[in-house]
Parts: sequence; structure tokens; C-alpha cells
Amino acid sequence: MKTLVACIDGEVDRETLQSTFGIRHRTYFRNTYLKTSMDEGYIEFTLPNEKQSKLQKYRLTAKGLALKESLKNSK
Repeated sequence: MKTLVACIDGEVDRETLQSTFGIRHRTYFRNTYLKTSMDEGYIEFTLPNEKQSKLQKYRLTAKGLALKESLKNSK
């Protein structure tokens, strides 16, 4: 999850994030990375009412931004 948070700058689509990790299986990536990070409150949908939209992207929440900042400061 920390690596996912560190990869997000602004709004990013699933395909871009998935290719950054080098994971080909969409369902695995969605369940293991995206869903977990969303459930824990680190990322959110940019279009919350259109979860199946091909235009859907993800962005960091305030909690995600705080984690990203703490990761930068710990280096």
C-alpha cells in the first residue's frame, strides 16, 4: 500500500498504476492494491458515482497525502 500511495501524483487511472507495478492481472491488482487502499482510506475514486466508468481515476485522500508526506520525510 505504501508503494501505491508513493506512486500517485494527482489523478491517475488504473492502467497507469498497474503498468507501474508491472502487474498484468487486472482483478488481482484491483483487489490487492486498489480495494485495500480504498478500504483503508488512502485513495478514493475521482468519479464516486460512476465506479465502472472507463474515465475513472484515483487520487489520494487527506490520509493518503499524509502517508506520502511521511514517506518522503523518512528518507
